Amino acid sequence: MNTPLRAALVCLAIISIAVAATPNTRTRLTAQRIADLTAPAEGPHPKGYKIEISGLGSSLLAAAKPEGEILSVRELHFPSEFKPPQAAANGAPGITPTTPTAFETVNTGWSVRLTAKPHGKVIAVYGIADYVEAELVAGGYGVVAGPIYTEKGEVITPNKLDQPKLQTTTTRFNIFAVAGESYEVTLYRGAKSEKHIVTVSAE
Repeated sequence: MNTPLRAALVCLAIISIAVAATPNTRTRLTAQRIADLTAPAEGPHPKGYKIEISGLGSSLLAAAKPEGEILSVRELHFPSEFKPPQAAANGAPGITPTTPTAFETVNTGWSVRLTAKPHGKVIAVYGIADYVEAELVAGGYGVVAGPIYTEKGEVITPNKLDQPKLQTTTTRFNIFAVAGESYEVTLYRGAKSEKHIVTVSAE
């Protein structure tokens, strides 16, 4: 192999393996270290991998199907179908405001889908981190929406209907990890960023 081509391959390997390593754990990369890390691993293959993300939790990935998920969520239960407000029959006093008849549930917070694949002594970890944030906003537009009044202008019921506005922020990350070492990744919650430490171990 000619020298320029060999140098180019080494540079590409350095760029890939260095992704997401924290400054205090990253060892200086050399061509020899890359060769050592990517050489076929000796001994029995691990039965699986444990991936832990600080503040979010951990997941065990079986070697046969190295896929998993870390969830750090809260359920949001909200009405999705309604009956319109009803006045009492025959002019009798009383109003039934808009009434929920069906509900939906969504998870808010973090869900991180993970895959892992060995490459010699290095474990390639790919993550898709979704952060779902909910905000209740005024809804129920139409001719029977909004406060209901008496003929004198007094409010009988606010007849208020709030619906969730959901925003999902997705961050993707790749790590070439050595088992037992920790790496830093940046995940996003809307426009805000968070630093998390990812630790990968072979089981």
